Amino acid sequence: MSFRRDFVADLPVDPDDALIELADRASAWLDEPQSPDDNLNRAYVTQILERFIDRYRPEIQEYISETNPNVRDIIEAIVRFGGTREVDRLLDDYERVVQDTDAFGVASLTGDEKKELHSHLENVRQIIQESPLGDRKKNALFSRLNALIAEVDSISTRTDRFFAFAGDISFVLGEMAGKAKPFVGEVKDILKIIRGSRARTENVQLPHEETLTLPSPDSSSQEDTH
Repeated sequence: MSFRRDFVADLPVDPDDALIELADRASAWLDEPQSPDDNLNRAYVTQILERFIDRYRPEIQEYISETNPNVRDIIEAIVRFGGTREVDRLLDDYERVVQDTDAFGVASLTGDEKKELHSHLENVRQIIQESPLGDRKKNALFSRLNALIAEVDSISTRTDRFFAFAGDISFVLGEMAGKAKPFVGEVKDILKIIRGSRARTENVQLPHEETLTLPSPDSSSQEDTH
């Protein structure tokens, strides 16, 4: 099969999932050694991504700051959209779990859970440090991260701070380039531990884990972390 056929083969049925898959494929292709057909293929990839966005998710244009974006600008916008979509679903899922309970918003973490959380939080710190974010935003995120580290070591861990941190990261995903995807993955793992521990503490039945994937953005990548 040709590159062009391979690029659009076996896409997910859901347009949003298909768009995110195309962005992943485009990013992987850009990391490969270049071929003589590179310019033609680059134009084809750009056109496919732009047409998907125009037809299914025109609001992604809001994440593209360049007047004449190249393929990497478009991929970054899609990654920003996908990451925010996933964070939004996590926050929505959390609200559904606690909305009808007499919850105090705390979790009693086990020793293993604390160890796992510290490992994930250290990974998050490393990702932030290596990201292209400016010093001001890095320092703001580090400050929130330090508060979460202290919270993990508390006897009763307040869970709202972790979900607030998830909301914070949605404002910077578009500026994190290749670090956005692993960043979201680490935060997602952190929230799964926190929500599981809180549900156990409060005897709440959690929805099936499949609900922990992806809806829609509501923030601009131009906003600062406060």
